[in-house]
Amino acid sequence: MRGRNRSGGRGRATLGDALSSNTADKLLRLRSQLETKAAKTVQRQLETATSYKKQRARVAVSSPKRPCTPTNARDPYKPTPPVPVEKPKARGYSLVKPRVTISSPSADRPIISKSRKATAEAPASQRVQFTWWELPLEASVRERPAVSISPVDKAKYERILASGGEEQESDLSELFAVIGLDFGTSSTKIIVRFPYEAGQPTVAIPAPRHSLSDGDGYLWQTVLWLRESGEFVSWPEKDAKVLHSLKQGIMGPGATQPCIGGTYRGLEITRKDAATAYLAYVIRYVRGWLRTSRPALFRGRFTRWLLNLGLPAENADNSVLSSTYRQVAAAALLCANYDGPVDVETTYIFLLDEKVRAAAQSIEEALELGIGVIPETVAEAVGFAKSNMSAPDLYLMVDVGATTLDVCTFRLHRWNQGEDQYALQNGMVRPLGVDAMHWFLGAGRDESGFRAQCERSIREVVWTTRKDKDRNARCWQAGNDLPVFLVGGGAQNAVHRSIVAELSPWLRQNTGNEGIKLLEVPAPRGIDCPIPLAAFGRMAVAWGLSYPEDELGTILPLSKSEDVPPLLESSWSDSFVSKEQV
Repeated sequence: MRGRNRSGGRGRATLGDALSSNTADKLLRLRSQLETKAAKTVQRQLETATSYKKQRARVAVSSPKRPCTPTNARDPYKPTPPVPVEKPKARGYSLVKPRVTISSPSADRPIISKSRKATAEAPASQRVQFTWWELPLEASVRERPAVSISPVDKAKYERILASGGEEQESDLSELFAVIGLDFGTSSTKIIVRFPYEAGQPTVAIPAPRHSLSDGDGYLWQTVLWLRESGEFVSWPEKDAKVLHSLKQGIMGPGATQPCIGGTYRGLEITRKDAATAYLAYVIRYVRGWLRTSRPALFRGRFTRWLLNLGLPAENADNSVLSSTYRQVAAAALLCANYDGPVDVETTYIFLLDEKVRAAAQSIEEALELGIGVIPETVAEAVGFAKSNMSAPDLYLMVDVGATTLDVCTFRLHRWNQGEDQYALQNGMVRPLGVDAMHWFLGAGRDESGFRAQCERSIREVVWTTRKDKDRNARCWQAGNDLPVFLVGGGAQNAVHRSIVAELSPWLRQNTGNEGIKLLEVPAPRGIDCPIPLAAFGRMAVAWGLSYPEDELGTILPLSKSEDVPPLLESSWSDSFVSKEQV
């Protein structure tokens, strides 16, 4: 067996190092067979992307533009028209390194509290060096995973998984399906769209009962188990090791580091392996659930599966993280296609496959495997953009998750042909979500300190947008307001809601406008919900990701957002007194 030793490759040792020569030879033959089968899996997925290109070309000729999706919205928000911008020539988003680094205002400068009548410098004793809080590496979400699964639930779950395996070769007519997968820290949400069928059937996928998060039927808890044999399973077992922090594990620089503290029964299992295995099980279950629960869609058809995965908007320009996301997404889709167990050797083969590594380095190569990685802010805004509520304007998106606070400003622009453009202006992701607040307080800090961290995150994004990125936007002027989306699983948290509400008096004081106006992402009509959907907001990202990449519109990343000439006025920090400084 070809090992993952520390002298080369991914630095993995295998059980083969301690085996007899006869056993090692046998394992090498098995490994060769596995690689051959995996290569066929990759080739078939490449054929899917080729067929998809042809289908897109046919649709583009027959119906150049698709009408907006109807929604339940009644009173559309009508902001003032934005300043026109030049339409870009290139589609999609790139990973060009930003020419301007967006940093927080200097923390060691004097902090001034300014009123309309007088300005007073804060006493020297109150000038405190501001430092960002970092979530401890060992932090996990507070919700505990299941410790057991009933025999009935396990049997049902395994039947669905078996139905979601490899697609059999066929000359039947093709059925294209786009899996919109919102890979969250605490839970994963999935919506599948069949974009080229009559009425665009779109289905929200219920989570398995043993993996429900927060008791919500559509939230799949982001957790995985590992057997002693090195096989991953997506249900609890007595002797299996629980793997937490699957998303956080690939968000930082340690994606290729062991996720269980070194070797495990001779196998070194990285965070990429764990994330790949988890997503592979999710995809395989989704396909099996659809085939067994909506068989009419598949009867007499050969299905071509594609996958869109979301990542934080600020990280779309992070070449390392974007590369990791594309690699993991591609390997997971292939693992789901592969007819066999999801173990460490399987994830290893697919993660290091030549086509998967190419997808990691290139957006175009990822599309060749049917993989799209989309900024979550854009995905979340798609439902709004396609509704009758939307209008071109500058917007603020505040996404409160379990561990992260994701803040982004973007300008929505609509061309005469009906195509949408999402120009990301400024963004920041900090570990300041609902569960992170409990870790913050557990570290001996107080709520005022947490609020100060959140306030600085949101206000820095807003003020940098106003001062450097889009100072001509009408929302800063008297009589207008800044439209804000407060979304995510933690959007109802009282602390975060009050922090967003306090943007209104802060903006009125510092810009003279009318503050903010809270908007909601409208729930679309026509979505197939097998069980009642309590709130659409938590499914909005998955809904946007379920659209084919070419139907989203043009996405301009933060690196394409150029500064405008600076205003001759004070910085936002001159007007902001942190609670840590009073």
